[in-house]
This record gives sequence, structure tokens and C-alpha cells, in this order.
Amino acid sequence: MPHSRLMERARCLTVLAALWLAVLAFGCTPEGDGGGAGTGADAQGDPGAPSSGDLGMSEADAGDAMAAPMADARPIPRDMGPAAPADMGIAPPADIGAPAPADMGSVAPRRPRLFIIAGQSNAEGNAFYTGLQQLANGLPAGNDPLSPQQRQAARQLIAESQGGWCSPEDFRENTADTVIDHLRSTALDWRRLDLAYRHPTVRIRARQYDYAPVGIQMADGRDVLRCDDCDDPACDFSPADGTLVGPALNMYTDDRLSPLAVGFGIAEDPEEGKSYGPELSFGHAIGETYEDAIVFKMAMGGSSLGDHWRLDGPMYQTLIEGIEQALTEHDATLGGFVWFQGFNDQFENAYCDPLTPLYQGNLRRFLESVREDLATPVPMVIVKARNSGNLFEIQEAQDAVAAALDGVETVETSDTSECFHYDSGAQIVIGERIAAAMVELLAR
Repeated sequence: MPHSRLMERARCLTVLAALWLAVLAFGCTPEGDGGGAGTGADAQGDPGAPSSGDLGMSEADAGDAMAAPMADARPIPRDMGPAAPADMGIAPPADIGAPAPADMGSVAPRRPRLFIIAGQSNAEGNAFYTGLQQLANGLPAGNDPLSPQQRQAARQLIAESQGGWCSPEDFRENTADTVIDHLRSTALDWRRLDLAYRHPTVRIRARQYDYAPVGIQMADGRDVLRCDDCDDPACDFSPADGTLVGPALNMYTDDRLSPLAVGFGIAEDPEEGKSYGPELSFGHAIGETYEDAIVFKMAMGGSSLGDHWRLDGPMYQTLIEGIEQALTEHDATLGGFVWFQGFNDQFENAYCDPLTPLYQGNLRRFLESVREDLATPVPMVIVKARNSGNLFEIQEAQDAVAAALDGVETVETSDTSECFHYDSGAQIVIGERIAAAMVELLAR
């Protein structure tokens, strides 16, 4: 076989190996029986193989014909090497597949961030969706100033959306205006938080418990619910007389991981419908920064920090165990901790000692213990108590603890509502404020 024909075959087969193209030209055409082109006897000059002359063209014409398609083809990869010499025959590479990509290393999947909301009834949430629906339908959108008539109508919407245990006397125009102006100016699309809303990436687990008291187990074996349940005027209980027991933990929520939605508040009211707490707007807002997030909520209405959440009690132990379990089950990292509690520490503990003077020390030890038991300086947000009774002292204690500890911020709520359980709009504002404070802490 002429040397030029062998060289033409070499170039053609190299193109075949690099480009995975069917070889359709001249001496590279497969045999009639479907066998591979340019292998075996054919490469050794099989006399039965057609020559360029058999195809009705000269050797020069064949070379020109081969050169034309080669000019438009992709460059032959350098690692293919030059064509084999004629005296060695031409054989295709053993593997003509696409070259394996360079080993870039495996990319680990992004782990979700776990955010904890813990506390009492306002952490559970007693704002009803019907109130939020009224606001979404009746509150004018946009930032244009409201006319006096529009402002008054908006205030009436707030008054009608107050949470449970509230009365008309709890309504204040100044707090209503705070909520109205926030909802109209925020970039958060709160109007989409309807009953059909399911966040695509933010999920929630809620462990919420029926209220149960903390009692005293006396040194002599008697169980006393609390000091004022003793009929004997001589009763003067103190920690030296017994130990605190309880509260019993009766969880009324489904602990399954679910998409963030309306309905993770205290209960579903026959008239008001589903309820929600700060988790709704908090999760919606936190998802703007941390797409894959989990909200872990644990609360008991009426619980005090001094008794119910004491460090050697069942609620605190259940909180830490629940967080660790969620981190493991969902392969999550710890995002942040939110404490929404304080109201019941303006009263007395089971020994009938005032809890308010103890709140600052109790809160600091509580937050420090959470960090110690979770082995991380998790960012923390304290949601401050509203204005009522001895809550001004609780507010001061919360500010003092936040100032004393690194990575702790407070969020105001007293300007949003005077209602015992806030109102439907106020909980949206509070949740968004918590998220903003948390994002700022995490960015430090």
C-alpha cells in the first residue's frame, strides 16, 4: 500500500478517536460485513481492500479530499500523539471515550442552620391568621402617606387583630402606627403568608407543652404544689426545706420536621383559625440569607425562668437534648438561639420568693449554660418583655445581660403592642426584627 494512503488512514483514525465521529471517507469506510475500520488485515495492506483508484480518483485527489474535512475539524488533542509510523500499522486507542475530567475534589453538600426559639406563650404564638388576613386585605400597600381616614381604618384593623387574652383597653394608637408603618415599608413579602404558604427551603420542628406547675418535694416526703398551698400559717418554705419537682412535660404539638407555614402557634381556635408566633416571619426572613434553615421551637406558656427553666429541671434538659438531637438527625450546624420569655418572672417562685430580683442572674447563667452545654458560643437574641407591671425591671435585666455577654443582642417589642399576646401584625414585626438581629450577629 502506498505510504501516502497509510498516512491518510492514520490521520482519519486519529480524528475518529478524538471526535467520536462515524468515519465515512474513502479508505476509512468500514468493511461491508460491519467490521471495524482500519484494523487487522486491512491495516496490513489487505489486497481486497479498495484503493483510491477503485474509487475513481488518483492518489493526489484522495489526499486533497481528505484534507478538506480535516481543516474544519476540532484540533486533535495533543495527548493523542503523532500518527504511528507506517511499518508499525495503525490501531485505534483502546479507550476512545471522552477524557475523564480533572479531579476537582468532591463538594460537600451545604448543611442547614438550626435556629432555636425558646420561651413561654409569646414564643409559642397566640396571633391568629384571621387577623393577618384582615391586614393583608385592608392595609394599603406602598409607602405613600396614608390619609387620616386610611390611617384610622388601618388602626381599626390592628385593634381587631389583637391576640388572645386581650381587651379593647389594650389597644394603643402609637403602637398600632408602629406596626402599620413597618408592614407598609418592609421588603419582606408578608402578604404571601397565607394558609397555602409553605416555605420551599425553611423547615420547622415545634415542641410545645401544656402548662404544668412546679412543685416542692419536702424533705419529709410530702409533695406540696407550692408554698401558698399550705394551710398552716406557720408554713415558711425555703430551698432548705425541699427540692423543686416538675413541670410535667405534655407536648401537644407534632414534633415532625415540616415546611415553615402558618399554624405553629398555641392552638387552632374554632372561630379565629390557625395561630402563629415569631417563627413565621423570622423563618421567612432568615431564609432570605440562609436558604436552608431549620427553626426548632420549644416553649411552655406561663413558664418562669426561675422555676420552669431552672438548670437542673426537666425543661432545660429537654431543651438541650432536643437541640442536640435535631443537629444530629438533620446534619445541621447551630445557627442561633432566641429567648422570648420574661413575663412570669415578675411574680413569685414556688417558695413564694419574688423572682424579679433574681432574673438578671438567672438569665445570664441560663444563656451561659446553653453555650457551655452545646459547646459553642452560639449567637443569641433576647426578645425583650413588653410594658406591664414589673416588666420594666425584667427589661432592664435583659439589657444588662446582653451588654455583659458577647454575641448577644436584644429586640424591642414594647413599641409594637400593649396586648398580652401582642397582635397579628406585631408578631410579624417582632419575628422580622429577630431575624435582622440574628443576621447581624452572624455577620460579625
